[in-house]
Amino acid sequence: MIAFPIAVVRADVHGLRQRFRGNPKIDLQVSGVFQSQPGPLLSANDNIFFAPNLGRPFVGVPFQTVNILDPGARYGDRQNWTDFRISKILRFGRARANINFDIYNIFNNDPILTENAAFAVWRQPFTVLQSRFVKIGAQLDF
Repeated sequence: MIAFPIAVVRADVHGLRQRFRGNPKIDLQVSGVFQSQPGPLLSANDNIFFAPNLGRPFVGVPFQTVNILDPGARYGDRQNWTDFRISKILRFGRARANINFDIYNIFNNDPILTENAAFAVWRQPFTVLQSRFVKIGAQLDF
């Protein structure tokens, strides 16, 4: 909340009186969030085929998926993004309204959220962070 002092001059029976009042309020809320998270845990999966010496066709799955990397040894790039909100508060008697203006991913970063772990197409992105977008909303309290 931001308040600016205003000088009020009044004339009454005792002459001029000056007083300072500091409550013409600009009801404005500003907030922001910076998030920084480690990248996704990397794994490189490959299928190891095996042919048992049974003398007959193998029944079931003839391969096993193996992670080539040690678990927890490598991570993807760090994920950073910033969100921002500004709200104007309007008062109507006992009711109150908030007009919100939100900007998500304000610097338009595009970190990779999930990656393909298959060895043939290793580190191909599955999902990335949604690009910058704006949301305008309102809330009425009564």
